[in-house]
Amino acid sequence: MNRYIVFLFILLSLFSCKKKEQPQQNPCDTAPSNCSHVEIANAMYGFFFLPNSYWIYKNDSLNIYDSVVLQSVQTGCEVQPWYLSYCYTVDYFIMNYRSFLSGNLYYDCIEGSILMRNFHPWDAHWYYGWMLFNSEGGPIIDSLRVGNLTFYNLEISKDSTYCAKNIGIVKRGIGTGKFYLVRWKIYR
Repeated sequence: MNRYIVFLFILLSLFSCKKKEQPQQNPCDTAPSNCSHVEIANAMYGFFFLPNSYWIYKNDSLNIYDSVVLQSVQTGCEVQPWYLSYCYTVDYFIMNYRSFLSGNLYYDCIEGSILMRNFHPWDAHWYYGWMLFNSEGGPIIDSLRVGNLTFYNLEISKDSTYCAKNIGIVKRGIGTGKFYLVRWKIYR
């Protein structure tokens, strides 16, 4: 009987030694007081897509299709240092995608009033990124006809990618690599 009591005591002591997990702390909560806070602009909420949203593109010249699926999202806040010991705390919304034609994984990040591919818009190296949409102004065209579909108020990025609010990219690529949106399903 004593063996069972000793065994039970050892077993209980092992479980009581388990370290409790600390909740993940938001880095913006511990940021210096001289940081200014940047929220996501209301105009960008049209780009908040949820997992399992998808877009199907067709290349008319090569007669091939590509599908892009949103696999996961992340939200949070990050501290971005600036000059002279000044900083910003910036809210972000990240959407992680997979392209099935190429197998590439990439992400789009919304910070402030900007949607950017594979970089955070408020990061120090933002100029390496591919800006898809800026709600505070960018080259806008009134409409674009893609097959039987017409899209309105599109922004054109530096590599001739056309992006529409509430839909996403409707035309991408240069030369024979042009893909046009033919079908999509968006979850919010």
